[in-house]
Order: sequence, then C-alpha cells, then structure tokens
Amino acid sequence: HPLAALEEPLDAETVAPYRVVALADTARQLLARSAGLGLGPATLTVHDAQAKSDALAAGLGVGHLPRWLAQREVAGGRLVIKALAHPAAPGRLSLAWRTGHEGKALAWFVARLDSEGWRQRLAGAAMQDES
Repeated sequence: HPLAALEEPLDAETVAPYRVVALADTARQLLARSAGLGLGPATLTVHDAQAKSDALAAGLGVGHLPRWLAQREVAGGRLVIKALAHPAAPGRLSLAWRTGHEGKALAWFVARLDSEGWRQRLAGAAMQDES
C-alpha cells in the first residue's frame, strides 16, 4: 500500500484519498455509523474484525485494528502499523442486558468482569491499543 512507505505520523490529508475498510454496523434500529478515520472516497464494508484484518493485509484500504489482532499480520510482514498525527480518541466499551432476566449465567459473567484480574486485563488491552 502506498502509505506503508511514508514517514510517520500521517496527517488526515495524506490518508483521506484512500479507501477505508470499515466494520458493518450491526445495529438493527439505529442509523449506520462509522468511527475512526472517517469516510474516504470509497468505503469497503466487511462483516467482522477478521475480514477487516484480511482486507487491510491485502492492501485493500486503510483502517484501525486492535493491536492484538494486527500483531500476527505485522509479525508476518503483511501489515504495517502507522502513527497518525491526530489519532481518534479510544473507544468506550459498554455492556447492557435486559432487566428481569438475571439468571445464574449473567451473575457469573458480571462477577468475572468485576474481578480485579479482568479489570487489569481490559485496562492493559486498552492501553496497548492506544500505543
């Protein structure tokens, strides 16, 4: 991909002419949306994160990936991580469930997420994705 050889950090004007690879929004009752790079002249919409990783590794466009997902492609020389001059703010993860249906499985799941080990792992993953 032409951007792979350019010096970092890349500014928005340099990235803007290239196709963006984006995950399809799975919301059923909300307007479609995108986050991160914005929409360039064309957008390749894919159905899951692995398909996005594959499309980026094939040079079909530009986009963001979690570092843990990109690392295998980077190690294999199929993907290059480039710093942006003005990166997007980190995303926020929220969990929700319908009230009145709390069972043992939900209680187990919430207890695990509330444990110190999981909080540290999630915070560590977020910090790695920001670097």
